[in-house]
Amino acid sequence: MSPKQNRPTAAKRARAAQQENPEIPYTELLRAEQAAGSAPAVEPTEAPATTLATGGTRMPAWSPTTLARIDYSYDRDYANQAGGSRYADYVHMKADAFNYWHGPDDLIPTRFASEAWHIATGPVMYPGFVQTRPDLSSVRVYRDDYEGAMVVEVRVPLSYRRLTGADQWPYDWQDWQRERFSYSDDEFPSRETPEVVQGKVAVLTSTTVRLTLPKEDLHVPTALSGPQLAVDATLAVETLVELVNRHAGPALARVLCQKG
Repeated sequence: MSPKQNRPTAAKRARAAQQENPEIPYTELLRAEQAAGSAPAVEPTEAPATTLATGGTRMPAWSPTTLARIDYSYDRDYANQAGGSRYADYVHMKADAFNYWHGPDDLIPTRFASEAWHIATGPVMYPGFVQTRPDLSSVRVYRDDYEGAMVVEVRVPLSYRRLTGADQWPYDWQDWQRERFSYSDDEFPSRETPEVVQGKVAVLTSTTVRLTLPKEDLHVPTALSGPQLAVDATLAVETLVELVNRHAGPALARVLCQKG
């Protein structure tokens, strides 16, 4: 097993500690591990400023390189039982999805992580265990069945004014517009299609940034059933959030000409 796979993280130690001390909230354990000098589990290598979520959970603020994050407070508050996890509830309901091959192949980290991410995002969970930046259409993570690679695809709407020659187009052509009634971050607002107007042209462009994530950094699962399944799925998703931000974040920032 790669040394990177054995490398402890604040999230893993906090989860392990919670198994032994279930009466202590996970967020408190995580903060204690981070204060001891561990790197934050869901923040990229160069961590942006953080904001305090309802319930005391620290989440990274959106930044040019922060594309995904986890709201542990919401996950805890809307669990089926006090002190539980909403995501864990979904994992147990969807446990059969992790046993597709009914054998050891189901424990392959890329296959396991792909299913864990699928459950953690819409349309399975809404709101998702994983939040994606408001200006992005989607952040998809999956296993490529031909190469066995862990792939992330980030899709983002782009103003047609970025296209060559767009400055010569009629001024009244429609573009993406800021989502109405949106409470999204001002720096990274959600976009929606404009209203259909008789006789008007709308040019709606998007781009997809696709890259592979290092397989050796994925969480290695140990169980496909029982309480450990939810623990492994959570760790798999936490690891993917960190990897998406670390690798896809800078790539997308360059595409959008943003400084990370």
